[in-house]
Amino acid sequence: MVLRVSKSTTSTNTKSLFGTEKANSVVFPFRSCTKFIMTDILFGKSSSSRKIGMLYLIVDKRRYRLGVFLTTLFCFFINLLAKNSYNIAIFNSLLLGISLIFIYLAEGKFTTTPLVFILSFSLIPIFSFAPAKPLLYLLLISSILFWLVAIKFPKKKYLFATCGFLICIWGALISNGLFSDLLIPNIERLIWNNLEAERILKLHRVGAFFLPYPIRLILFGKVFYIYSFFTKIAGFVTFKNLYDTILLANIYPLILGIQTSYKRRKKLINLIALFGVGLVMVVAGINTSPDRFNSLFMAAPLLIYLITLGLGGMSKNKYILLFIISIILANASNL
Repeated sequence: MVLRVSKSTTSTNTKSLFGTEKANSVVFPFRSCTKFIMTDILFGKSSSSRKIGMLYLIVDKRRYRLGVFLTTLFCFFINLLAKNSYNIAIFNSLLLGISLIFIYLAEGKFTTTPLVFILSFSLIPIFSFAPAKPLLYLLLISSILFWLVAIKFPKKKYLFATCGFLICIWGALISNGLFSDLLIPNIERLIWNNLEAERILKLHRVGAFFLPYPIRLILFGKVFYIYSFFTKIAGFVTFKNLYDTILLANIYPLILGIQTSYKRRKKLINLIALFGVGLVMVVAGINTSPDRFNSLFMAAPLLIYLITLGLGGMSKNKYILLFIISIILANASNL
């Protein structure tokens, strides 16, 4: 099969790069075309692809669609290998696919992330997690839709973005066990309603004689809950927890993505990503015993966006090396 491109869309460099010029078209030799697919489509834009102009945009669009499809498919099979039910496998794979589509629609362009990077998202452990309530999938997708409408319709952006945040908070409360049902709060899981913690605080207020009583009232009173709140958040974002939920290879891109998103915070999608992840962390902080998977589940699409944003400032070889190390460590921990 011969691939032809109109002469009007090619430059003089095309002749020396892809072959001989005939009439109003350029013929692509099989070897050059194969090399172009393997290097440019799988591993991203190269120096040769920049010379092609519009052709690369078409390939980039197809590459991203192919990445979404294959990533969704791989995620489904990985969920089955993790012994999840068919329903959970379908929901998790669709959630990952919708997250990748959300990134494209929110950015308004196809990402230049190499296909191998996109495929690696299917191995992120949080997309193999089975939440306690399937309703969380519906709430998370609803949040994505509200955020997308807010981005596409700037006149009502604050209204729709707020609705998305409220749904996200509601889902985070349910996933953290702070709501035992849709509208029934479980106040025993809140840090300031923990009976065991209150009992210990009373013992310290009475028994800590080395401190004046007014200082004991302050240190072992409401201030303790503020300290407990920040301690839980700090313990929640440890290297081990992040490694278990998003893989080792994605930690550095996530940090770069947060930095880039903060620098571009005037763009609504970046503001939504930072604020949404922050709200999920706050919900985890007020929980007496937060679970890393349940707490981060409602922020999964936003984490994927931040990771994708950070991949733009990371070399392919470094990411692939970290990804291989992540797979080796994951398999070693299961032995």
